[in-house]
Amino acid sequence: MQEIIKKVKSITEFTRRSTVATAKLREMQQQMGQPQLILKQDVATRWNSTYYMLKRITEVKEPLISTLALINPQLQVLSQADWEIIKEACDVLQPFEEVTVELSAEKTNDPLEWWRSRATVFKNACDVMKTRLCVVATSVPSERIFSKTGQILTDRRNRLTSRKVQQLVFLNANL
Repeated sequence: MQEIIKKVKSITEFTRRSTVATAKLREMQQQMGQPQLILKQDVATRWNSTYYMLKRITEVKEPLISTLALINPQLQVLSQADWEIIKEACDVLQPFEEVTVELSAEKTNDPLEWWRSRATVFKNACDVMKTRLCVVATSVPSERIFSKTGQILTDRRNRLTSRKVQQLVFLNANL
């Protein structure tokens, strides 16, 4: 999958950077009676941008193939098997797009609740999300524990065993 994503990224970058390729793609879309869509680029900080990039490239498949054949035939093109894998990847990633859209529509900040309400529909994905969504997004809790540990381990308490320190920190953090 990574090789296919690399190919898609290179095609997207080429098309977005080249004004000739962009113009030719629009012309091909118009000739084929399709809406004039630009390719979307993957952004490392947006988890769903890879899905949007793959989805968009499938939407402009025929005009894109024609454009690349005319403009830059030596660019790594996608094989029929690659196109099928991209389509399957979009099918797999689509529920995650629905989560994003529904969360923004519901004005809720609790994706875990969304997954709980749909656990029967997306059983396997829900199990994965239970482990992923429980991760704290900041380092504040761990910094608090380090600070409390520093308050427990003082010059007067330097002979505490590690087990005793662990128990004291646990009690201090959870009470």
